Amino acid sequence: MTKYERQLLQTIILGVLIILSSCKKDENPVVVQPKPDVILPLNVNNQWTYKRTYFDSLGAVSQIDTFSCKVLRDTVIQSEIWSIMSYWGTAYRNKADGCWAAFSQPTLLYKYPAFLNETFLSGQDTVSVVSTNTITTVPAGTFACYSYERDFYGLPYHTLLSPKIGLIKDDWVVRINNGPPFINAQIELISYSLL
Repeated sequence: MTKYERQLLQTIILGVLIILSSCKKDENPVVVQPKPDVILPLNVNNQWTYKRTYFDSLGAVSQIDTFSCKVLRDTVIQSEIWSIMSYWGTAYRNKADGCWAAFSQPTLLYKYPAFLNETFLSGQDTVSVVSTNTITTVPAGTFACYSYERDFYGLPYHTLLSPKIGLIKDDWVVRINNGPPFINAQIELISYSLL
């Protein structure tokens, strides 16, 4: 290396050191907080596709179809941002205590986080958290889920949701002419696209 090249290299290094030493350290740096876990991710354009299987009172399959649900847009309800879903046409919002729906009045649908055997009111229904780590397999894969049991007019509705994914499986229970309750329809996640 020539004397000129050495002096040039020293000048460059000195210049970089001066620039670095003159950078002001922020006394109050902005820290980006990670988004907390949610039971139903409500980003616009999130989409879920489900297989819905209908059963007769003897448990035989009577019909199978599919449907998709997508977060269409956000809206403001009572100064809060809510998300409009395409299939159900209802507004949803994640709050510190779980996922809410804006029916005639805002209603806590799924408490999250929640404890095993915890109960809460969802509208007029009592909902129990029967598991916080149910492993279930559906066409979209295998998921660790919160399992909720909703007492809907004396009938147990079972819903499985996986944190950060959403609804995985749902059993709709009915009773005909005071007979025994049976699963009338079952929803299972086929695919999903989350942003």
